[in-house]
Amino acid sequence: MIGARSWMCALVGVVVSTAAASDGLMMTDAEGDAALRRTDSGLDGPVPSMLPDLLAAAVYPWAPDAPAVDPWTGDIVDDEDADLFRIDITFAGRLNPPGPIGLGGQPFDPLRFGAHPVYGYLELDLDHDARTGGECSGAGLRYTANAARFGSLPSSPYDDRCARLGDDVDTSYNTEPRIEVTGAEFTLALCGCHAITVMSESDVTDGIFAPGETWIVRSRFFQRAGGFESASAAFGGSFFGHYDPWVDLRFHHDTGLDQTTVSLVFPLNMEGAAQLAGTPAQPIDLDVSNHVSIVEALDDIIIGASFPPPGCGGDLVEEWDGDNPYDHLDPEDWRMIAIFGVPYTAPETTLYAWTDVGFNDLPGDFDGNGHIELYDRDAFDAALAALDGSASDADQTADGVYTLNDPGPDFSLYDVDANGKVDSADRPVIEIPDGDVDGDCAVDFTDLNALLAHWSQTPASRSDGDLNSDNAVDFADLNLLLAHWGETCD
Repeated sequence: MIGARSWMCALVGVVVSTAAASDGLMMTDAEGDAALRRTDSGLDGPVPSMLPDLLAAAVYPWAPDAPAVDPWTGDIVDDEDADLFRIDITFAGRLNPPGPIGLGGQPFDPLRFGAHPVYGYLELDLDHDARTGGECSGAGLRYTANAARFGSLPSSPYDDRCARLGDDVDTSYNTEPRIEVTGAEFTLALCGCHAITVMSESDVTDGIFAPGETWIVRSRFFQRAGGFESASAAFGGSFFGHYDPWVDLRFHHDTGLDQTTVSLVFPLNMEGAAQLAGTPAQPIDLDVSNHVSIVEALDDIIIGASFPPPGCGGDLVEEWDGDNPYDHLDPEDWRMIAIFGVPYTAPETTLYAWTDVGFNDLPGDFDGNGHIELYDRDAFDAALAALDGSASDADQTADGVYTLNDPGPDFSLYDVDANGKVDSADRPVIEIPDGDVDGDCAVDFTDLNALLAHWSQTPASRSDGDLNSDNAVDFADLNLLLAHWGETCD
């Protein structure tokens, strides 16, 4: 995996020791797939011109050369040797830190640091258990509530908890799908929710993030999942039970690549916290205003899981009962989901318009298997037939078009182009391999078995094995299948 490690380091401009043994977790996303997905009623709220296009996210065990002075210069190390970890999120173009959006007593000034801010969330599942983390409130702003706006479902385990239409996004934990249950224990949040302080600028100190600049900004950017609040004894954060310390983020624009990388270094354990602070190690005390770490945050919810509260918070925390926080400190075993976008530049009843989700969701893939196949087209046809002319159709007319009543707040998985209508323009275009009998986008033994089961049959259809449409299953079809053996829709 040396190649993957080198690739990560090229993005962030650091030199990594060849002795490093762990690659951490790296996810990439297609370049150029950013697409505006509005959430405002009327679809006319003003937004910035540059749409954040997520390219990659990486998380790995990290050893800075001088952690208390410059935590961003150092080496990727083996997880057994790490007291800290690092997150790098890379976007196309030059994106600046998010300004405040009128929450928590802050003013409304989303363009405070430049004309191209980035907002959104990278969520981390540390225990690979989709049942043990999430948001009991505020879930409507996260990945599971909005991924389907891009015309696809993610793969398991997120597919069953993703909203497929606007009505699925509600404030009731007891309704399906449970968008609150994401499995995420921690989030890197670019939300404009708290005060942001510019700690340093590498160029002109004018408060505007310019080409080639590197900034350090401070806010409550890294948060334990809000769903654990009711089971927590943590204090010193934004509210009792919130584990959201003040942390520093590094925004770096590479003019050669024209990419912006957002980086966080955070303690895995209390030793790492001491290294960042440049002071002796402190014991776990649940005080978010002093030394903080993943171990402290997890230890708190493990204790809380012994007596889980009723409702959403209890459900999210109860599986942590009896767990050991030290079993979940290897970033290579973590899981990531992400959603990013832009603010509205004038106050709206909603906060963000989304532009990209991670990772590599495929528009038209309605079952989350990573392919566009006959199933997806059939699912689209069935959905349109059921919706067109129904009581929820804005024109209540069976005309081959399902029109959303209030596009923006309302959406549909099948409105792939997000124009407020489900119509023929959204129907998946499929190029089935010539040898694919069952339409699953792969020419394999299931196709061969289907063809042989209908050998010599006439009349015959493609699903019987008639691949050349001559109304018979014979050697011509078998030869066609074998000639395309192993091909997929990709």
